[in-house]
Amino acid sequence: MLYVGENTKMLSVVALIAGFAAFAFAYWGYGRWFDRNILESNPKKTTPARMYMDGIEFFPSNKYVMLGFQWKSIAALGPIIGPTVAMKWGWLPGLLWVIFGNTLIGWLHDYVGLMVSVKSEGASFGPLVYELISKRARLLLLSFISFYLLLAIGSYGMTVAVTYLAGFAQAPVAILAICIVSMFAGILTFKYKTPITYTTVLAMILMVVGVWVGFMIPVSVPFDPWLKADFWYFWVLVFCYLGAVTPVWLFLQPVNYLSFYLVYGTVIAVLVGVLVGAPTFNLPAYTTLAPIGMGIDPIWPIMFVTIACGAVSGWHSLVGSAVSSKQLDNEADGLFVGGGAMLLEGVLSLAAISTVAALTPAAIAGKAAPIQLIMGWSNSLGYLGVGFDFAMILCAIIVSLLALSVLHLNVRVIRFCLAELFGERIPIIKNMYVAAAIPCLLAWLLSAPRFGGIFIYVWTLWGGMNQLLAGLNLLIATMWCVKMKKPSYFTGVPSAFMIGTTIVALILTMNATYIAATKPGVTFIAAFSNWLAVSIALLVLILSVVLINDAIKAYRKWKAAPAPTVAS
Repeated sequence: MLYVGENTKMLSVVALIAGFAAFAFAYWGYGRWFDRNILESNPKKTTPARMYMDGIEFFPSNKYVMLGFQWKSIAALGPIIGPTVAMKWGWLPGLLWVIFGNTLIGWLHDYVGLMVSVKSEGASFGPLVYELISKRARLLLLSFISFYLLLAIGSYGMTVAVTYLAGFAQAPVAILAICIVSMFAGILTFKYKTPITYTTVLAMILMVVGVWVGFMIPVSVPFDPWLKADFWYFWVLVFCYLGAVTPVWLFLQPVNYLSFYLVYGTVIAVLVGVLVGAPTFNLPAYTTLAPIGMGIDPIWPIMFVTIACGAVSGWHSLVGSAVSSKQLDNEADGLFVGGGAMLLEGVLSLAAISTVAALTPAAIAGKAAPIQLIMGWSNSLGYLGVGFDFAMILCAIIVSLLALSVLHLNVRVIRFCLAELFGERIPIIKNMYVAAAIPCLLAWLLSAPRFGGIFIYVWTLWGGMNQLLAGLNLLIATMWCVKMKKPSYFTGVPSAFMIGTTIVALILTMNATYIAATKPGVTFIAAFSNWLAVSIALLVLILSVVLINDAIKAYRKWKAAPAPTVAS
């Protein structure tokens, strides 16, 4: 193992500066060049938000509101928990992947996911795949996305319920207050036309009061640990359901936009703490190419799917194509909203790496990644004079907001997918209340401890599925570029890398899960759940092969087709 010590005391600061410099180049250098020369955003063209404005899904929004909304819609636990888990390879590999992955692929992935939809009349993944690849690819991809999001709701939702709501009694009331204030702000802004600056300032004051009330009124339910997890998971799903069925302007957008300030304000404080304290990195910079975990986890490809958000993440493309593309007021705002939000998420990962790496091996021994992260952030806030116990509770509330503000968007996107998949044959699924209830009920049955927590065993597949989705989003962008006779290698090469990495990762994960399912003494629920994970991994691999085959055919078709007569 390679350790660092007092002779590298400033390395935490160097890591931050290197990340900031790379992200600045990505935005003001590569990003602006790509926007100007490849995507050719047109500020004079009417966007889908204005063309189809219905006040529910389509409505133009201020670019600063959109930046906050987009960032809080993509930034959940992934960009902070992934790099923390990846410390088993050492902090250096994860840091390099976050910096170079985001600079070369991540911001580009989010930007094209948003803009291809904007330039295609706000079409989401399903219609885009249908048009650019094939009808079969659309059905397969929508099914894949639905299950992928269901898995995220089950796993992330239980993490919030068990680690934060059940573990920190001050969190529930604070989060409830934030939601109520956000809805109030949404009504002021969109119904009473109050200027967004006034609304934001007022809402932030009320939110700080709400967090203080949460500290004064802790909530602890008198159940055993499993029933306590069930109780809080139920309320997590209620939150998700509300976010999926209420108008975007009333709940989803104001919650995500306003919590951006609370979350990013805390992140900035954490980063300032790193700069002030310049802590030593006490965890090893590098351990081994293949640490032993569930089977063997080689640094490639497993680390590249362990750290998804913060470097590149397929979930972001769903936010861009399904929600944000319907709210973008001006094409010229696309880089600021799509690319900018992703680079800010990279900063969130830097905040995780620079603080967790400063903990000692003894301090984190036996502690789960979310608790390690909270400890690291709390230590950093300590350099600014914040008490450790207070900081632990505050960080737990902030991290809960990170997860919850994405979970309700997950259910909303599943609602769209189910309507596209089954709406014609089963008309009741077009009803948004029914379509949103289905994933919430399934998540409860598959994740709640009282039913065996099946999804706990399937969770290892999420990283691979997420990165496969990233590769497929870049593939869709590549097909669009070929169709529009634009250079396609900027998205084509990253797409091939992400899809290839994911396929190898899924094969290794499937093998490790098979070993776990067949080892002597395994319980029935564990064996059943692991075999389910093996089956899902195999289906995803087959999906990958079919989509690649259809994409090759589509590439040849669009390559041979004449240039479109109307510029997009």
